[in-house]
Amino acid sequence: MFSKNFSVLTLLILGVTISAYVYICIYFNKTENQIFQSYVNKLTDEYNFTLDIYTKTADLLFINDINTDEIKQILKKAFDSNTPEEKNIYRTQLLDHLNNFYSNIKNYDFRQLHFHEADNTSFLRFHKPEKYGDNLTGIRSSVEYVNKNRKSISGFEEGRIFNGYRNVYPLFIDTEYLGSVELSISMGAVMHQLEQRLHQNSQFIIKKSIVYQKVFDDELVNYKEWNINDDYMLDLSISEDCVLYGNISDKYIRFIKEGLLNAEKTGLGFSLQIWFDNDKKIIAFMPVRNFDNEIAGFIFSLTDASKVTANKNYYRIISVIFIGLLAFIVFFIFYYIYTDKKIKSMIVYDPLTKIYSRRMIFIKLEEEINRYLRYKNPFCICMIDIDHFKQVNDHYGHLAGDSLLSELSSLLKHNIRISDSVGRYGGDELMIIFPACNEESAAIVMKHIQEKIRDKKFRYVESITISGGIAMSFDSMSNCDDLIELADQNLYKAKQSGRNTVIY
Repeated sequence: MFSKNFSVLTLLILGVTISAYVYICIYFNKTENQIFQSYVNKLTDEYNFTLDIYTKTADLLFINDINTDEIKQILKKAFDSNTPEEKNIYRTQLLDHLNNFYSNIKNYDFRQLHFHEADNTSFLRFHKPEKYGDNLTGIRSSVEYVNKNRKSISGFEEGRIFNGYRNVYPLFIDTEYLGSVELSISMGAVMHQLEQRLHQNSQFIIKKSIVYQKVFDDELVNYKEWNINDDYMLDLSISEDCVLYGNISDKYIRFIKEGLLNAEKTGLGFSLQIWFDNDKKIIAFMPVRNFDNEIAGFIFSLTDASKVTANKNYYRIISVIFIGLLAFIVFFIFYYIYTDKKIKSMIVYDPLTKIYSRRMIFIKLEEEINRYLRYKNPFCICMIDIDHFKQVNDHYGHLAGDSLLSELSSLLKHNIRISDSVGRYGGDELMIIFPACNEESAAIVMKHIQEKIRDKKFRYVESITISGGIAMSFDSMSNCDDLIELADQNLYKAKQSGRNTVIY
């Protein structure tokens, strides 16, 4: 079989060689696209991870420190006030009550604590206490959504003073709706975390049209135009200098503008290779959407182009390899030999548990049956099933279930005789073959195994139990199925009798 397969593979290699170079070119282009996409994916994943941490922190702060009876009573009195003077008294009272809290959360990158009335009127901005009373309808979609639907929401949004990643929560006293409160993280904090996690220069740009539509006129000094594309602006509280300030040619500025324009149409991030300060760089852009699902800006990162360069070098190496047919054939021969050994190993052993595969354990069982039919040497098999295995998969995941099967198989393999065989019958069912053994002897071995299982601490679960069904060879059996059926019946009895037992 080896010679026949070897000949077929050799001919196949010779045929593939003719079109190999074309295939490599296609593969290279596909890989390069994947690499460029990976920069965007990494930036997106780290951004989402960072926001998730901040959102969970905001949830805890809201539950423990803001959504309290004392604060809500102050708000109720303020919102029920008949005069601006009376409302100001409660506004000052709320400011005094939460001033230390606001000072503390600023140390954890929270920039805005903002209370709103049910009609979207700003009641108290802790970051600008002197600015209040303006209605946010048409300006702050997040506030409108929460006050309308009375459900919390999180996301990016430009505000009257600052932009940020906002977490807005509804406030109730019993069933009476009061208004909403916002805990916002500055984009500067998000960018700082991204740079630490990515170890790359990163920056946030926001659409100029959004800034001029929403920001107070006297707060526009907090922004300046982005020197690469004046349709976007930099938030000066995040960074005053453009990451791309330096030696970048007009050609690459044009590429960036075209990429941004296309990204606004498609809604997808992009990356491209540029020459910056006489060095190859990859710049990756990730769109940032607001509560209206519009692209409000982009986060971009600048990193070295080592992955792209490595891919190109790999392509050149492969191209050189394919020039020599002889070198290609030699490589493929070694690959074939390795694969052949690997396949043979997979036939004999189960890839997960490293014990005999189903095919191999059946071969062993047939050998024992033939030996019994000829010499009448008794033997036993035991069908083993992990109790409540489905619950392990459901609760801990299938990786935990796979790990459990692997650990149990190793335990069985090391606690049976050299002459015994253990294999994976299917799923979480395992089979042990006990040559020259009666039912009582097999039960003693299984009791010992159960004790070992009881004392072992598994990786994902503290402890498990198994159920087993033992069957001994008998004269009227004609094939494997007869013996397995008997063992399965006993296994079923073990399950029915409360599990964690072996029946024979």
